Amino acid sequence: MAYCLPRDSLAIGSLFALFFVLGCLKMRAGDDLPDLQQANKLQIDYHVNNQQPKSLVISDPKQVKDIIATVQVRQTWKDVHPAFPDVAVVWFFFPAEEKPFKTKFFPEPTELATEWGMLYLESDAFYRKINEVVSKHEGRPVEILKEKFD
Repeated sequence: MAYCLPRDSLAIGSLFALFFVLGCLKMRAGDDLPDLQQANKLQIDYHVNNQQPKSLVISDPKQVKDIIATVQVRQTWKDVHPAFPDVAVVWFFFPAEEKPFKTKFFPEPTELATEWGMLYLESDAFYRKINEVVSKHEGRPVEILKEKFD
């Protein structure tokens, strides 16, 4: 016995396939992954002890350079956007860009989810450096992926 889908579901499926293919084929300016090493400012958004989110802005050029030197991308996966809460977010700001580049640790310290796609890092050095900066600011050891949040 053959099973037939209702006509409406075929139309919806066809529309989905069309938009999926068009979405995969679209090319527009700004789709390139920015060179994170060119950032001139960082903002770290994090939670501690079930409190409201906190933000820490790093604008000292030497400190920014020290932090971004630990970002070593091993692999990328464009257009993959996993749903994960903004627990540990690092914003990269660039001199000529109006919009900052948002990254969030997902769910491992070597994986960064972005609007561009996924970035897989060589090691957890960037995560450790971010924890070091936040810990110094908080005056106690902090591991941003393990802090409780609402």
